[in-house]
Amino acid sequence: MFKKSISIIILILLLTISLTGCYDARSLETLSYAIALGIDEGENSLLKITFQLAINKSNAGSSTEESQNTTISSIECNSIDDGITLLNSHISKKLNLTHCKIIVFSESIAQKGIQSYINTLSNNVEVRPDCNIIISKCSAKDFLENSKPTLESLTARYYEVLLSSKEYTALTPNITLAEFVSDLKSSSTEAMAILGGIKTEDKTSKTNENLSIYDADFSYKASELPIEDKTSIEVLGIAVFKGFKLVGELEALDSVCYHIINNNLDYCNLAIPSPFSELRYECTNTTRKRYN
Repeated sequence: MFKKSISIIILILLLTISLTGCYDARSLETLSYAIALGIDEGENSLLKITFQLAINKSNAGSSTEESQNTTISSIECNSIDDGITLLNSHISKKLNLTHCKIIVFSESIAQKGIQSYINTLSNNVEVRPDCNIIISKCSAKDFLENSKPTLESLTARYYEVLLSSKEYTALTPNITLAEFVSDLKSSSTEAMAILGGIKTEDKTSKTNENLSIYDADFSYKASELPIEDKTSIEVLGIAVFKGFKLVGELEALDSVCYHIINNNLDYCNLAIPSPFSELRYECTNTTRKRYN
């Protein structure tokens, strides 16, 4: 009789648990997903935070030649958490950071130190450790506003493909939040981040300099590439930190060397000038051997 009573109690408990609903769950229609986050110095407050929010297709208007699948919202505040709270009081949906692909710091704020901001982001359970860290040579707001994918229909997918170029060019690292935080707290290495910027229309900034033929092709950093197209943002080179402060920038060729030193080179294509003629180059491919 006692065993039968215990069995009945266990059955009741199992039925009770299975019938309980997720009372605090939110549907997709009630959330606003940020796919990018930008942090600048504020004019009237400590910070200006820019959120690039995904637009639900069902709420988007008629299609145009260049699909608009994101919107930009900026707010001045004194902390990241305050900015999120203030934005939640303004928009119609609750902000969610689980799909944030990139975190962009402006060069000016990175030079002053980003320790408190990195600690806040790394302790936020919604921010994934595999989102990428970019240091922008322009303001983070301008960087996000000028992000206009041409070969991808979704901006979130565009960020993923753009930063995966490390696998076949090695001209920029693919630094995630987890790697960045680990290096910042390490006693044996310094942190590095992806260097980004907006493509400038001044084509003479690099091409008219007396560059050596041995490094002319890879002597560029973000915003300096001599490419003519509609793409406005560039990621090229490395942002170097000393502690929590930005102290320098490395060019594309330095990025290749960085991957070689760290045994992290997947593939790169280098053009070596001929010792017999300055007008001739020999192309070579470098691939890391993989062992299973």
